[in-house]
Amino acid sequence: MKVLAAFREGMVELRCHWFRSLLTMAGIVMGTASLFSTLALTEGSVRGFREFIKQTGGDTKGRILRASAPQSQAERAATSRGITYNDALVMRSQGTLFTWVSPLVTMNEERITHGTKESYARGYAAEVEMINSEKLKIAHGRWLHELDLKNKTFVCVLGWKVAKALFDNPASAVGQTVRTKEINWRVIGVAPFFQSESRRRADAVGLNEKQAARRKKRGNDDGEWDPYFWKNNFFAVPLSTYQSALGEADGKRNADTMSEIQFGFHDLSHMAIAADQAKRLVLAVHRGVEDFQVTTDEQSLKDTEKGVRSQRFTGWLIAGLSLVVGGLGIINIMLASVGDRLREMGVRLAVGARGVDLFRQVLTESLAIAVLGGLAGITAGFGLTELLAFVSPVQNIPVITPVNLLLSLSAAMVIGFLAGLYPAFKAMRIQPIEALKAE
Repeated sequence: MKVLAAFREGMVELRCHWFRSLLTMAGIVMGTASLFSTLALTEGSVRGFREFIKQTGGDTKGRILRASAPQSQAERAATSRGITYNDALVMRSQGTLFTWVSPLVTMNEERITHGTKESYARGYAAEVEMINSEKLKIAHGRWLHELDLKNKTFVCVLGWKVAKALFDNPASAVGQTVRTKEINWRVIGVAPFFQSESRRRADAVGLNEKQAARRKKRGNDDGEWDPYFWKNNFFAVPLSTYQSALGEADGKRNADTMSEIQFGFHDLSHMAIAADQAKRLVLAVHRGVEDFQVTTDEQSLKDTEKGVRSQRFTGWLIAGLSLVVGGLGIINIMLASVGDRLREMGVRLAVGARGVDLFRQVLTESLAIAVLGGLAGITAGFGLTELLAFVSPVQNIPVITPVNLLLSLSAAMVIGFLAGLYPAFKAMRIQPIEALKAE
């Protein structure tokens, strides 16, 4: 009840000096808004990265790529045929940690035609497992089947943008014929349009179109980096068909040569041991010649998490300085308030009030200023966040969470509490006789 009474008295004091209180709140409002928007921007970046890693399978996927043998193995390098289809077979038969193994041949950027229309796409010769390795989906038709590989059929799967460029309506591409490398291919499937969740939300409110219009107006119409570009612009054919009909034409040393081999594992905790097992198996096939490298996204994940922590710390530091400035304003105004009300406080002490009552009242006033400023700052933060999402060409739009709200308001309250301690202690030490003498 005493706290409630102190709060009522504090609110009366704020109303009596409302302009001074508003000026005091300004620092808290700006600091809270800055903190709130910084948290939203950071959360958007984190979610965007994690979504991208999930979409590409980076947290459950490794790759075996070509590399030059070390100088110490130069004499034995000729005994290895490089990355071949046999490496994938050995990994499938002897690997115990792999959920799938996907050998791939990456072709040059392919020119694909249908009638008078043309499109360019990244070409892949692949097997069924590629749909797992690259987290692909099929919107129309189907993906490659084991029978396509067994019968070496001339079929293909197209990315959404390729099908859109050739047929206008991607759904109508299934069953049609496209041509590349002087060969006709029957389209059996079309992938959906891949887009990050943040860009999808931005499209829903027309944000991407507005940003594109601003870039065009500035004379910079190159657009933004699209992490899903290749998933919308690919051309996949059966690996066996490529090996029998196109391998030599593409200048491969032999039809079994692979550009890379991808492999999957259950979760992030299996990343290191799965990569080690892949290295040991392929090294044995290559007779000890290390003319390959096994890569995972482990270091990328660590670097990104480190960057996120650094970004959060920097944001907290900048926003914290703004809040500290707001706290200094509260200290200043509360000291002035105590000085202005010195005689009033002396009278209260003379009629029975205790020093702790004055302490409680001043501290409550300080907290009231901080809470009201924090609430106003959060409201301003919503507007600032929307403004940043509108004017900034960021890949990941800001994300507002309940945690952001609580952290921002809590930070304002902590600053208000700390800022009110010194004026409150000064009020508690007032001597009644000296206070009554004050003019």
